[in-house]
Amino acid sequence: MVSANSADVAVLEPLFACLGRARPARLVVQPHRTTLERVEGCELVAVPWDADQHARALALLATPYCAPDGTVATALGTVIVLVRAPAPQIRLDDLVKEGRLSGLAARFISGALVLGRNLL
Repeated sequence: MVSANSADVAVLEPLFACLGRARPARLVVQPHRTTLERVEGCELVAVPWDADQHARALALLATPYCAPDGTVATALGTVIVLVRAPAPQIRLDDLVKEGRLSGLAARFISGALVLGRNLL
């Protein structure tokens, strides 16, 4: 991954702003069409993004770019994908509260960790 200078990365700012603070989240970008994918589901979002901006961003992302907040921007063919990973300090209880993991599964993982069992 590269660190581009701030003038180059400015073209990606509307996309980073669209992600907001959602974790985890994935933004799939094509000219005039942007899809935000979160745990709750997918939605089309209104982002001013034209073919010229898209071409400049594709040229910038010949090598993936990692933003200071950990968001990774990558060009996959003619599509730009921004991925923000889950918070590293997330706990099993947090996953249960968010509905991403059942209480039974959380207790199973916790018990296996206490016993020192390899979960994989």
